Amino acid sequence: MDELAKNPDQFHLLGIRQWLQQPEIAEEYCAVFIDTPPSKGLMTQAALAAATQVFVPVKYEPPHPPIAGMDAMLHFIDSE
Repeated sequence: MDELAKNPDQFHLLGIRQWLQQPEIAEEYCAVFIDTPPSKGLMTQAALAAATQVFVPVKYEPPHPPIAGMDAMLHFIDSE
């Protein structure tokens, strides 16, 4: 965890997955949540590449349901 905090730029698209698979990390945690900004940036791409499951919170604000934004995010996730 310390290495990621010290050098976040060194973790490219597959770097997070490799880091999470290290025995000292994998044996210590049964689940890891990676919170990224709502964008399609490098950190989001890296988190998706490392993910085995994805949780996307959605805030409903009538009268504009977040369908378009959610649809765009699902297409982005599918493309990764």
